[in-house]
Amino acid sequence: MRIGYKLYLRSETKFNIFDAAIGLLSAVLFESITTLIWLQFTHSKLSSVNGPLRLGQEVAGFIGLWIGFVGSPIVESRIRGSKKFRRDVGLSVKWKQDIIVGLLIGIACQFVLVDGLYFPFELLSKSLKHSLSLPARNLTGSSSNLGFYLELMLVVFVAPVAEEIFFRGFLLRALMDSLRDRTKFYVVISIVVSGLTFGLVHGELLQFPALALFGIILAYIAYKTNRIGVTIFSHIGFNAVAAVMLIRAR
Repeated sequence: MRIGYKLYLRSETKFNIFDAAIGLLSAVLFESITTLIWLQFTHSKLSSVNGPLRLGQEVAGFIGLWIGFVGSPIVESRIRGSKKFRRDVGLSVKWKQDIIVGLLIGIACQFVLVDGLYFPFELLSKSLKHSLSLPARNLTGSSSNLGFYLELMLVVFVAPVAEEIFFRGFLLRALMDSLRDRTKFYVVISIVVSGLTFGLVHGELLQFPALALFGIILAYIAYKTNRIGVTIFSHIGFNAVAAVMLIRAR
């Protein structure tokens, strides 16, 4: 752990908050563009905001979002980094260690942060559990069996890689690079802000507390290890538990 800490302080990147903000905006823009392209190509209408999302629309949006999440760090690595993308975002995986530790952390976080955090409130409100699962059910609600499992595969295996590259590999480092010379609390601020941003980007008010806390935990792990290998598998484990619950409820 100590070696990773020292390496992080000697990061070769000089990312900044403005770069990260532009990257996030570009991801949202690409999501809109790819969704509109799909709608035009298929002559379809936009799905209802509060209803089930069509498979094509959702996948098209995913593709655009992930292009932004991965593309912006690649560009910034060329401009302000060492030009070695994997090094600049900490994309290094120690397979046996990261898979086991990461999956265990992610599974534990799903039960502790989601089930544990909301359990007392579920006793007071019988509809809360239904409301918490509504976004996930809308995601796959209009899919055929094949589409349902395709979406789950994307959410479980692709989304964690793209999101970890951006939020823990790029945004966290951009915050730390920007704040390092401005405050002695730059580590804490960077970890908390990156976690809160992760929660906000998902756009689900009810799920925000659990997602933000999960983002903070992942940011701390990325900071201590100077890699996103563990966080990728933690994210996969977290999403996999939700996917299993959807399959059981189908």
